Amino acid sequence: MANILIVGCGYVGCELAKVYINKGDQVWALQRHSVAVLGVNNIIADAMTVDSLPNVDVIFYMIAADKHERTSYEKAYLHCLENILQLIPLSSHAQFVFISSTAVYGQQHGEWVDETSETRPNDFSGKILLEAESLVRNKAKSYAIVRFGGIYGPNRDRMIRLVKEGNAQTCPQEIYTNRIHLADCVGILQFIAGIRKNEIYLGVDNAPALYNEILRWLGKILNKEIKAGDEIPARLKLSQKRCLNSKIRQLGYHFIHPNYESGYLSIINNYI
Repeated sequence: MANILIVGCGYVGCELAKVYINKGDQVWALQRHSVAVLGVNNIIADAMTVDSLPNVDVIFYMIAADKHERTSYEKAYLHCLENILQLIPLSSHAQFVFISSTAVYGQQHGEWVDETSETRPNDFSGKILLEAESLVRNKAKSYAIVRFGGIYGPNRDRMIRLVKEGNAQTCPQEIYTNRIHLADCVGILQFIAGIRKNEIYLGVDNAPALYNEILRWLGKILNKEIKAGDEIPARLKLSQKRCLNSKIRQLGYHFIHPNYESGYLSIINNYI
């Protein structure tokens, strides 16, 4: 039986907790409010001021910024992170798994990137995440860093809702996006937690896809017209790159949803 601590148990963390609990493992969840997951041991505290941690085998650091603002990112990814890292005893053999983002890459011309590619982010969020990754590498004895792409799944289905409601618009230029289904987020985190290597991994599916292509595909499935837009949504302006997941696949991870078609088909029945 493994002992698991999830710091910041939100959308992905709750699903991760359920999987471990169903296996018979002990799971603690540390955040400022109780988590309604049957079997979880709640630690209700602020990660920036908590003064002790349970003795566990794996720590998943999954705190997210409250807002897309510098101060929120600094609190979540630097101040809280520093406090949690310093609470891990030197004698501990806990694996520290840090959730990062493809925002650490600054490439914006459709380039292919992997874990060895240059990281020169254009936005404060990516810069702060890189600082956080450096903290983990310098202070955690055993770690894994996962740079996730855009996470979607049940109850996180913005594109489907836009299409269904008739509010979806294409971009005036072709923009690549990199996505990962919730089920594979959980699968990858479990998979790498069992690998005792200090490594960085890209958490994206097998097929970077053009935003307009996804919209048009969803339009056909839902029988909805996709209008032509003349603006690039702010969230896409820094997305123009193609991320390779070769490393995680070569280690033996098999994707549940290797592309957006598989992933969206798994949740789209609720909209038909």
